[in-house]
Amino acid sequence: MDCANCHNPIPPDWAYGSIGFIGEAPGLWEARARRNFVGKSGEELDAYLWPLRLPRSRCYIDNVLACHPPGDRNPLSEEIKGCRERLLINIEKAHPQVIVPLGAFATKFFLGQDADLAAEHGIPHRWVTPAKEISELDGTIVPTWHPARVLHGDSFFMQHIKDDIAMAVGILRGEKPKAHIQDAHPNPAYSSVTSPAHLQRVLAGANVIAMDTETLPDGIPYFVSLSVLPGVAYVVKVERGSPLLELLALHSSRRGVKTVLHNALFDLVVLEKMGIRPANVEDTMVMAYLLQTLPQKLKLSAYRLCGMKMEDFDDLCRPYSARHALEYLVEAMMKEWPKPEAVLEWSKGEAHVRQPQPLTKRLAGIVRDYAKDPALDIWARWDVIDGKELVEKEMGNFPRVSIGDVPLDEAVYYSARDADATLRVYLELERRIG
Repeated sequence: MDCANCHNPIPPDWAYGSIGFIGEAPGLWEARARRNFVGKSGEELDAYLWPLRLPRSRCYIDNVLACHPPGDRNPLSEEIKGCRERLLINIEKAHPQVIVPLGAFATKFFLGQDADLAAEHGIPHRWVTPAKEISELDGTIVPTWHPARVLHGDSFFMQHIKDDIAMAVGILRGEKPKAHIQDAHPNPAYSSVTSPAHLQRVLAGANVIAMDTETLPDGIPYFVSLSVLPGVAYVVKVERGSPLLELLALHSSRRGVKTVLHNALFDLVVLEKMGIRPANVEDTMVMAYLLQTLPQKLKLSAYRLCGMKMEDFDDLCRPYSARHALEYLVEAMMKEWPKPEAVLEWSKGEAHVRQPQPLTKRLAGIVRDYAKDPALDIWARWDVIDGKELVEKEMGNFPRVSIGDVPLDEAVYYSARDADATLRVYLELERRIG
């Protein structure tokens, strides 16, 4: 899709060498007014600019997509790609010193498809366009949420937007941006606990112990990880009658020991299955909620508070779990399945009979598509396939993403890092809450 084929593209507001606000696409009001950020979204944006004494005449205002998407839907990737050159040319013409991407689509345009707005908002980034056909542009990127997020009832984001835009304007006016927090322990020490004597040495004198649990898809406990010192964490593999679990249970049951968890409602249930019943519990998810300024997901909080970069569970496990899922699918393809019954459908007032594709072909389609694109979510495809109940009745449940499929050293590092992050986040939140 080429931007030249856009229907009635909306021109940007121009201001050279100042600050740029770039959203995802024009809304209905913008399409009617032929101007970006008017109507309620524009009023919301103005509400953040007025206290900073920043008139629109000093702002370059644009969108990643130049046309209003039909039905107010989100922009499609091919539409954004088609509009890319247009936007880069506009940025070159306006040459803003600071660019504020508004919303997830604009943030991904500047920082890449893996960028997480919840993690990156308000953090200054240096940006140099990779486009070869246009002279190189550089500037500071400060992402934030789209003002429409507040209009949709998410007032929680109002303070974030206000603070992020204030930071961007401060940079424009010559203030040196505060560098994002760096990981204080870039080379952490993570390992498995090997003996009761080893665990006793770890726990000796520890009044605060952060814990995290990992389970298999059926809810059976797999790991419990613990940290008593930032940058250091240990993992205990769960085994019936383990003296390590007994030691951990005894230590955490003492009145003078505080056990820190993230999302205690989950972990306490898993710990109970291990025979571990902490006497005193702090929950960093609840602490983050009380502050009302931080994300409640552990990995996001750890990045924003401690500079820790952490791997996502699915990214860790899926490449290994995919092997079991594919073996299941191939085995199912080799079996004979009943021919699917015809389906009566109505279209434009007329009845039509549709003959569904044989189950074997549908299974083969998942395998074929995964071979073409290993990033394919096999489990999402399986969950919507017609006839999966018939397969699972004969072959058992479809294999799920599991940390049990991951090589032990990688699984230990992942689990230990969660406990380390929980402790580090707790120490920072405790300082802020006072």
